[in-house]
Amino acid sequence: MVARITGLFVFCGVLAQAGAASADPILYMQSPHSPVQSTRASQQQPTPGLVFQTFDSFVLGQDALITGINWQGSYFNTLVADPNFAPAANAFGFTVALYSDAAGTPGSLLDSETFSPFNANETFVGQQAFTATLGLSIYNYSTSLGSGWLASAGTTYWLSIYALSPDASSSQAQWGWNGGSGGNGSSVQSVFGVPSVVNLDRTFAIEGQPTPVPEPSTLLLLGMGGGTLVARMRCRQAK
Repeated sequence: MVARITGLFVFCGVLAQAGAASADPILYMQSPHSPVQSTRASQQQPTPGLVFQTFDSFVLGQDALITGINWQGSYFNTLVADPNFAPAANAFGFTVALYSDAAGTPGSLLDSETFSPFNANETFVGQQAFTATLGLSIYNYSTSLGSGWLASAGTTYWLSIYALSPDASSSQAQWGWNGGSGGNGSSVQSVFGVPSVVNLDRTFAIEGQPTPVPEPSTLLLLGMGGGTLVARMRCRQAK
C-alpha cells in the first residue's frame, strides 16, 4: 500500500519539478488514481504495428502554447499469470501526439513528437497487484516539447500517448496509459484502427504559456493604422 500511495505523491512531485524547470504553469490536469484503477494498452510493436492506441480529450480555458506533457503509465505482461510479477521497463521510446476533434472522436493528426525513455524522464513509482493474475510496474513521465503546440481556448483536442515496444512475449512486457480523473470520465482506445469509448479518463498534465489576446484598444489602434496605410496607398495611386 505504501508504494501505491507514494505513486500519487510522486506524480505530483514530477509535475512540480517539471513546472519549476520550465517555468511554465500547469494549464490542464487529470490526476492519477492511487492505487491504479485502469491502464489501457497503447503501443506500437514491430510485427503487429500500432494495434492499440489510446486517446483522451481536453479543452483549455485560454489560448496557449503547450510546452510540456506529463503522464503516468504501467508495464504489464498478460502472458505471465502472477500478480506479484513486476515487468521490467522495455520501451524504446514514447510518442506524444495531438489530434483534432471529429464529432467527439479523434480526428486528424496535428503534431507529434517521439522521445527516448531518458528524454521522457521515465521514473519508476512502484509495483501493484492489479488483478488476481496481473501485476503492474508503474512509471511517471515528463517531457518538454521542442517548439510547442499552439492550442485555442474552448477547442476540443485529443492527446494520444503510446510506447514503441518490442513484440509481446513471456519475457517482454506490454505498456498501457494509466487512468485518472478530472475530465469527462471516459477516453478512447483504438484497436486495429477502430475507436471505441472506454471507461475512465487517462492521467496527464499539460504545461504551457498562455498567449495573450490583444486588448480592444490595441485592436483599435491596429485598425486605425491599417486605415492610414490604405489611405496613403490610394493617394499614391491618384498621383
